[in-house]
Amino acid sequence: MPHQSMSHERAAHTLEEFFTGHRAVRGAIRESDVTIAHLRLGTYTPEVTKFDALEDTYLYAQLIARALSTATIHTITDIGAGSSIPTLWAIRSVGGWNGRVEASDVDAAALDVSRRNAEKTGSLAQYAFQHASLFDVLPHLVTGPGHLIAANLPYLPIPLPSAGPDMMTVNGGPDGTQYLLPLLAHPMEQGTLVALQWSSLSDPVAVMRCIERSYAVLSVTAHQTPFGMYTNANPIRAHLEQQRREGRAVFSTNKAGEHAYMFLGTILQRC
Repeated sequence: MPHQSMSHERAAHTLEEFFTGHRAVRGAIRESDVTIAHLRLGTYTPEVTKFDALEDTYLYAQLIARALSTATIHTITDIGAGSSIPTLWAIRSVGGWNGRVEASDVDAAALDVSRRNAEKTGSLAQYAFQHASLFDVLPHLVTGPGHLIAANLPYLPIPLPSAGPDMMTVNGGPDGTQYLLPLLAHPMEQGTLVALQWSSLSDPVAVMRCIERSYAVLSVTAHQTPFGMYTNANPIRAHLEQQRREGRAVFSTNKAGEHAYMFLGTILQRC
C-alpha cells in the first residue's frame, strides 16, 4: 500500500536512519569513474548492451560478489540480467564458484549479448537464459537456502507520458517501484538471499518498509552520484523534483543547482 505523503526532509531522515541502523558503507561514484577496463573478465573485454551505464553495472557486480561471499550459494537467479557482466565478474571475483546462473531479461537482444559474454569466458555451461519479464519469472521462482535472487531492475521514476520503448531499460514506473515492490513482496522461503540494487529516487520509504517487514538486512551500500542523461532530461527531472516534494524521492542539490542521488545496494535474507 502506498505510504502517506511526507516531506522530503522526513523521507531523507528516514533513509539516513536506515543507513545508520544497518551500518551502510558509503561512497561516491561518477559515470567517468568506471570504464570497461574495470569490468574485464580475465583477458576478455565484455560486450555491453544498449544500457551502458558502466558505473551502475560495476556496483551491481560488486554487490553480487559480496552476496556470494556471505553464504553458500548454489544457484543465482539474475532477474534483468542484461549483459550478464555482473554475474560473470562476481563469479571470477570470488573464484572457484561452480554453481548455476539462471539469467532472464525482457530484452531478447540483451540476452544475446549475455550468451556471447558467457561463451567467450568459458562459462556458458553454468548459464541458462530466459526471455522473460519479472512478472513471468516470479510465479516459477525457486527460493530457499542456497538460492540468491539478484536483481538490478529498472528503478527510475518515469512520468507516464515519457514511458516509451526507449525508456524500457530504466522505467520503474511513476514512482520507481513497479518492479521493486512486487519482487520484495513475493513469497520466498526462509533463508533466501536477495541482492537488490535500487536508488534513493525509487520511493525509498516504501521500499524500506517492505524490506523491514520480511527481511534481515545483511549489508547496505550507498554511493552518491550526480544526475545524468536520463535524470537531467525533462520532463523526467521535473517529475523527480515533484516526487521529492512529496517525499517519494531523496536527492540533494548543491549551490549550483546540481542534483545528486544514491545508488543503493542491499543484501537481504528472507525471514
